[in-house]
Amino acid sequence: RYDADGSTATQLMGGRSRAAGVLASGRLSLGEKPMLEISQQITFETWLYLQWFPLQYAPAFWFVNNRDQYGISVDRDGKLRCHIGNQTADVSFTRETWHHVACVYDGSRLKVYLDGQIAKCSDVSGLIPTGGTQGTKLVDDTIAGIDDIRIYARALPATDICSHANKTGCNSACE
Repeated sequence: RYDADGSTATQLMGGRSRAAGVLASGRLSLGEKPMLEISQQITFETWLYLQWFPLQYAPAFWFVNNRDQYGISVDRDGKLRCHIGNQTADVSFTRETWHHVACVYDGSRLKVYLDGQIAKCSDVSGLIPTGGTQGTKLVDDTIAGIDDIRIYARALPATDICSHANKTGCNSACE
């Protein structure tokens, strides 16, 4: 467990509990940590709230961004994208409500979960790039709420993702 360094971070309510709120040009980040250099399987998840999508100055807002290795972004068109190296899978994302977002890579498939439900499966292959030097940015130059960020060096089962989203009976089948 690591504590993030923050600039212009504040607290806001995430459901019934407090969450991190990041103001304009704010950031939360972790320095370079060897344990976050994950190469084979990974799950990264968080609760996320966006007031609005990126404007002209930024093509995307980034969350859990271990540069060129893995991350989550949301673009101007409301597409939430999970990244493994230069491979991605994306789904539609709505703003002004809290969502549980999870990206799971098992070595051959990248799965995107939204609010406990599987929303996208993409065939992805290869090792996750490692050797980063810039640490892991949890939120960078974004106005957002983010809570309960978790990164695992394994592919969590769908039942765990469903539970972390506070749901039961979630759809877990890739189509």
